[in-house]
Amino acid sequence: MTRNLHSSPWLRTTLLVTGLAVGTAALAAKPWISVPSAPTGEDSIVITGGALPPSTAVTVLITYPNGMKTKQTEAVDAAGNLQVVLPLATPGGYAVKVLDAKGKSIGGGRFGYMK
Repeated sequence: MTRNLHSSPWLRTTLLVTGLAVGTAALAAKPWISVPSAPTGEDSIVITGGALPPSTAVTVLITYPNGMKTKQTEAVDAAGNLQVVLPLATPGGYAVKVLDAKGKSIGGGRFGYMK
């Protein structure tokens, strides 16, 4: 007697669970950083991020128009979101890079400021 494995309940259940696990992993959000290309009205810019490990710290590296570089530590909230308000004083081009706790780049960008 030949048994049809495709009609087996355990096989269908296994395939369903495997498909859900693979699908969920494929849909998991990757961490992201957004740096607007210009300030939004005020003399500051808001750097945002999401899908980050909750309640952790990230390092924000900023290169100013005069070449000066700064490094600051910022907190990710319990939902995995980041919001950093960067005050601007010097006109010119800025570069921002955000690193995770291991020093790996999460993202960044460049923007210009004219006063």
